[in-house]
Parts: sequence; structure tokens; C-alpha cells
Amino acid sequence: MKKLLRAILSLCLIAACIFGLLSVYGGFQDVLNIQDYKTADGDQAKEGIEMARDGLAQLMENETTYTDGVKQYEDGLVQLADGRAQLADGAAQLADGEAQLADGKKQIAENTDKYNEGKALLEQIDPIMPYVQQYIQWRDSGLASAPGFSTFQEWFVSVVAPIISSVGLEIPSDVSDFPGWFNAYVEDGHAQLKQYEDGLVQIEEGEKQLAEGYAAYADGQAQLADGEKQLADGDAQLKVFEDGEGQIADGMNQLIEGMAADTRYRSGEVITKSLAERLGPDWQLYVLNEDGSRKQYRGVDFVNFENCVKLCDEGEKFLEESEANITAEMMKRIATMACMGIASVLGLIAGILGLIAAFSNKRKNGFGFGLWGTIISCAGIIVGLLSHWRDQAYQIRDAAGNYTYTYDAQVKAIIILACVLALFTLVSAIARKSAPKKVKGASKSADQIYASAVSDHSKDAEIARLREELADLRAKKPDTYKE
Repeated sequence: MKKLLRAILSLCLIAACIFGLLSVYGGFQDVLNIQDYKTADGDQAKEGIEMARDGLAQLMENETTYTDGVKQYEDGLVQLADGRAQLADGAAQLADGEAQLADGKKQIAENTDKYNEGKALLEQIDPIMPYVQQYIQWRDSGLASAPGFSTFQEWFVSVVAPIISSVGLEIPSDVSDFPGWFNAYVEDGHAQLKQYEDGLVQIEEGEKQLAEGYAAYADGQAQLADGEKQLADGDAQLKVFEDGEGQIADGMNQLIEGMAADTRYRSGEVITKSLAERLGPDWQLYVLNEDGSRKQYRGVDFVNFENCVKLCDEGEKFLEESEANITAEMMKRIATMACMGIASVLGLIAGILGLIAAFSNKRKNGFGFGLWGTIISCAGIIVGLLSHWRDQAYQIRDAAGNYTYTYDAQVKAIIILACVLALFTLVSAIARKSAPKKVKGASKSADQIYASAVSDHSKDAEIARLREELADLRAKKPDTYKE
């Protein structure tokens, strides 16, 4: 019954050691997983900080250029709006000029026939003017009659009236002062002709001015297009700066989000403060106005570059502290698992020896290996207790980004191993005390001694001596040397 119990205990120890070795393998895989993804995340964060510093240096170098460019751009927008308004006014004036010119041309066209008729009539009347002037001169000189005629009327009827009749000019019957009426008639005719001719000149001037207006309008359009192009180029250059600001802002937010606090799994104790905590509540990503609102240029929030530099500095400190904490925890895990691995190997040897001794009644039952395995496994437990092994901070991460706390398996494994090793060592010590000791000089069993004696019948004396020796052994250890 004792042999069976010892055999069962040895098998349990072997199983516990195999479980321990598997847990050690899984634990080292977990350490590698944590080290790999933490190193990758840290390298990515360092690269992001380095890129952010380069971007910040360029933005800070061009900050004054940007703010000056914004002012020039806004002034350009005002000038462009004014230019568009002036161009619109010019277009309206050109349209009005076109209408006036068209109306003037229409009036000219309507009065051309009258002009030609009046001009022809005046050309016929012009020869009469000397007679009219002569008549006025005679009248004003005090003469009683025209030379060669008895009266001025006779002279007028005889000389002037036929000429007037020949041109078809009708003198109203109520005219008492023919010279005055005639002069007024001629002056009015010439005035109407001049008005028509002035209209032609105005039409010509209007066409010229309209052509100049269209040329000026076209030049204004060209200047406006050039201004729009310059503004578009300026806008593109300003957007390069603004896009850089946006990238910096996104990068800062990613760093803050990625550098969360390292906390213990169960207690929530913070071992590495988050980047947000390091920056403090007064830290702001954007420049603020006096009223607390965000300062903007062209509707874009203006990034606080100095605060971003501070974030990069604190981010590097976070990475250094986090790496130190990760290394410390991983080294303690490795120490615990190393103890469990060594104890498992020793326990495996002890279990095999114990299993053999259970059926052979040998003193070599794995006690020594079990004792050292117990000591080393307990040392691993002590290391674990000193390193918050039930409340570690870092978890493994799978390909999908899910986190899992797995260290409990190693904790349970080493505790089970230590308990089984301790029990095995205790039982082995008890069994070792009850096992027969090997007597000095008794290198052969009783059967071997008897067989050697019988094998040589010629040596009776030797046989007798051997029998006496066998008798003495049986007397000393009757249980060991039975018949």
C-alpha cells in the first residue's frame, strides 16, 4: 500500500513538473509578447516624437512668415473684392455707354435726311445773304431808297424776291422785318446742322471712349485674374502651414492617447503616470485668446508650438520610465519562471527516481532532487510575492489588439509545483529512513554468496568460511538476509 501511494505521489510530481515546464514556456512567450509589442509601440512613439520635433521646428521657423502672409492674404481679399466691384461698375458703365451710343446713332439715323435737306437748303440760301446784308446796311445808313430804285421794297421785289423764290423759301405773310427773320432762319438752320454734326462727333467720341472702356475693362479683368491667381498661390502656401498644424495637432493627440498610464491589473495602482497627467490640467494644445477662446487664423485653430515641445519632452520621459518599469517587471517574471523551470526539472528527476524506488525498495528515491526543487520553487514564490505577482501591470496583446492578463497561470503553476514537491520531499524523507542501509563489505546477496560457494566443490574450507560469514550476516540482519 505504501509503495502504491509513493508511486501515485511520484506520478503527481511528474505531472506537476510537466505542467510547470509548460507554464514556464507559456510565461516566456508572454514576456516576449509584451516586450515585442511594447518595444514596437515605444519605437513608433519615439519616431512620432522625432517627426513632431522636426515639424515643429519648421512651423516655428515659418510662424512669422505665416502670420504676415495671412494679413497680406486678407488684404488681398479686400482688394480683390474692391476690384470685382469696380469691374462690375465698369461693366455697367459700358452697358450704359452702349445704350447711349445706340440711342445717339438712332437719332443721327433719324435726322440724316433732314440734315441733308437743311444743308442743301442753306447752301442755296447762302447766296442771298449778301443781299440781305446790303439791305440792312442801306437801311441802317439812313438812305430813303436803294440806289437805282425808288424804294427799298422795289429793290427787294425786283432783286431779292426772285432769288428767294428760286430756292423755294416761303416768307410768312406776317413778317415785317425780313432781314431779321431771314438771319434768324439761317442761324437756326446752321445751329441745327451744327447740332447734327456735333452728334456725329459725339458718336465718334463715344465709340472711341467705349473702345477704351472695353480695353480698360479687359485690362481690369486680366488684373483681377492675376490677383485671383496670386491669392490662390498664397492660399496654397498658407494651407501648407495649416496642414502642418493639423498634422502636429493629430500627432499630439495620438501621443496623448497612446501614452496612457501603466496601472496594475487588479488594484489599479499607477506605476507610470500618463502623458496627460504629466502635462497637467493647464496644458493647452491651441493658443487661447484673453477670453479663453481658441485663437484662429482663417478659421483654423492656431497650435501652441511651445506646449507641443513640452509634450514631446514629457513623452520622452514617459517612454523612459515606462521602459524601465517594463524591464523591471519582466526581469522579476523571468526570475520567477527560471526558478519554476529549474524546480520542474529537478522535480521531474525526483519523480522518476521516486517512481523507481517505490517498486525496488531502493534508498535513492529522489529526496535530494525533491528537496532542492522545493527550495528553488519556494524561492520563486518569494520573488513573485515581492514583485506583485498577483497584480502585474502588463498584459499580452493579440493580433486584433485585445489585451489578456495571463500571469495567473504561472502563479498557480509554481504554487502547485512547490506544494507537490514539498509533499514528495517529506514522504521521500520518511521512506528513506525506513529503507535498508547497505552494509560495508556486504557487496553480495546471500544467494550470491551461497552460489559462489557451491560453484567450487573442491574448496570445502572456503565454503565453510562463507557459510560462517553468511550466518553472521543473518544474525545481524535477519530481515535482509533471509533463507
